[in-house]
Amino acid sequence: MRKKIFLGLALIVVAFCVINCKSIRYGLTQAKGQYKIIKESRPIQDFVDDPAYPDSLKSKLLIVQAIKKYCKDSLGLVSGDNYTEMFDQKGKPGMWVVTASDPFELKSYQWSFSFLGDFSYKGYFEKEKALALQKELKAQGYDTDVAEVNAWSTLGWFTDPVMSSMLKKSEARLARVLIHEITHYNIFVKNDISYNENLAMFIGDMGALKYLQDKYGENAQEVQELNDYLHDIGLFTSYLVAKSAELNQFYKDSLGTDSIANVQLKKAKIKSIVIELSEQNFRGKHLLKKIQEQADKVNNCFFTDFLTYKEKSAEMEIDFKTKCNSDVKQYIDAQKEKHGI
Repeated sequence: MRKKIFLGLALIVVAFCVINCKSIRYGLTQAKGQYKIIKESRPIQDFVDDPAYPDSLKSKLLIVQAIKKYCKDSLGLVSGDNYTEMFDQKGKPGMWVVTASDPFELKSYQWSFSFLGDFSYKGYFEKEKALALQKELKAQGYDTDVAEVNAWSTLGWFTDPVMSSMLKKSEARLARVLIHEITHYNIFVKNDISYNENLAMFIGDMGALKYLQDKYGENAQEVQELNDYLHDIGLFTSYLVAKSAELNQFYKDSLGTDSIANVQLKKAKIKSIVIELSEQNFRGKHLLKKIQEQADKVNNCFFTDFLTYKEKSAEMEIDFKTKCNSDVKQYIDAQKEKHGI
């Protein structure tokens, strides 16, 4: 297994050298960070068998194994050797992701990787490197954002472990994350990161709901809580899709330069969009509170990042209901057939 890892690393380095020399340093840095995670990961069973490991976390690891099995048996999503081990983060973040957008247009900055395609985000295992890139992009006039993430898919290049921070999530949230990442392992369309993320998000949501329904029954509290959360996400999505189009038109009609006056108008417009979220009929308070606490810091990345993950959810839901009879596995099979998986 270790020999395969070293061979995989060597092949990645060679690929970078031959295809895109400018990406060598970044590729080596990422390979080093990912290898550290792989090297220090331990089999999930080791944690389960450890008398000193907390029972509450052991139960979450057993849930991870159950979700992985459910993906294969009920959703037709294989995960290979992924999520058979866990990396103990010891309370530290996993990765930082940088995104950027044009200042007066909702257009994501793109990074190109020859063998994977274009991406609207760039990840780093070292926060300082993420902040350095953010500073560079800001100097070029872009809106930027740096976010901490603790779950990602390496698309089969490496074996993905469970990150220990994932165990803090509820069973429903854990199912959403795992099914999302396992979807990436099964279906990935080159040069269409928005479709990939929208699809993984949609299947993660619908797959998690079906998992809880099959485990606890359709009227269970766990199912109702996830339904309430998905209801709020649906309202939030409809609102943000409409407001994103409105904001883009506002830039086109009224702004276009980075004068002090226009920057202030832009900030006021964005803040009003965030504040008006309170008019939506959310069932819970957490989503609204979290966003409105950061109203003064929101920039175009808030909208472009959101669109990357949720812009196509409405059309996916229509296909899911009308073409696949709201059957998650049928929808996944259709996606596999469509993309030649």
